[in-house]
Amino acid sequence: MDTTADQGDGSRKWLTLVAMTGALSMILIDATVVSVALPTIQRDLDMSQTSLQWVVNAYLLVLAALVAVGGRLADDLGRVRVFAVGVVVFVAASAAAGASELASSAELLIAARGLQGIGGALMIPSSQAIVTSAFPVAERGRAMGIYAGISLGFLALGPLVGGMLTEHAGWEWVFYVNLPVGIATLILTAVARPQGAPIPREGRFDVVGALLLVAGLGATVYALMQSSAWGWGDPAVLGLLGAGLIVLVAFAIYELRIPHPLVELGVFRSGNFAADSYVLFMVQFALMGASVFGAIYAQDLLGFSPVEAGAALLPMTLAVLVLAAPSGSLYDRIGPRLPVSLGALLTAAGF
Repeated sequence: MDTTADQGDGSRKWLTLVAMTGALSMILIDATVVSVALPTIQRDLDMSQTSLQWVVNAYLLVLAALVAVGGRLADDLGRVRVFAVGVVVFVAASAAAGASELASSAELLIAARGLQGIGGALMIPSSQAIVTSAFPVAERGRAMGIYAGISLGFLALGPLVGGMLTEHAGWEWVFYVNLPVGIATLILTAVARPQGAPIPREGRFDVVGALLLVAGLGATVYALMQSSAWGWGDPAVLGLLGAGLIVLVAFAIYELRIPHPLVELGVFRSGNFAADSYVLFMVQFALMGASVFGAIYAQDLLGFSPVEAGAALLPMTLAVLVLAAPSGSLYDRIGPRLPVSLGALLTAAGF
């Protein structure tokens, strides 16, 4: 993707940042906002424990498997266009998920969660590229600090928001709340008019690479998700896990040998890029675990109400929200090494 900042006025770039931050916050909060509503959803829709976990898993599995494809489509078709399509898909799927309460259909809810994953996979890489191109290099640290920090804050806020909505409005509203946010995001994007033309490329879309990536990630993540229900020694779990890892290795070999790959694996030769990817993965992994399983633990084992369970995670949320923008500004002044190292150390100490 290009790295040239859009030549718009100051208000346009900040409107763009607000729109993209709202979109990413909507995606991330949707991964955790459901957690405190799960016991209520299980009772209302008479779901088994295995079916219930797919309310979370269907979203995360599709999102993980398709996000790289969404990034390539953003380059080929234009990031603003792909982003807008992703928002529409996400909002429509959220409406369907909420409607599953009226239809008393667990199947509709799980299918809608998968569609939300497709919308999120189109939105995440597009929104990151839009933010990067909207700001000059000297301001990108601050902008990305706001973009990622506030969004991660909403990731942690998910259980509290979900608890309040479940307790006072009904669990279907953890999905309906996405409708006004998505519509506002589309309006702000239209007003800000960020640049996002397709990037000229040689070669066709890497269909083989996309299929290998989706199949490999899908089988691996599916095996990990089902291991709790089937057991780690189950032949199906071991078979799926082995097959998924083999396909992912085949994907990596294939991508390194073709001239126009879906994923430029060569960028991982850069120590900075590889370290950044690793730290981001580990921090999101930790926050997701604390938000989802912490909320379930607080309700099912400690007897907290949905609101109390969400409030128990609030201190982590407040720290992220308060420090997001200052941390980005610190990066602009001194570079990433000290902030990233200190942040990782504090995260580990906190857990």
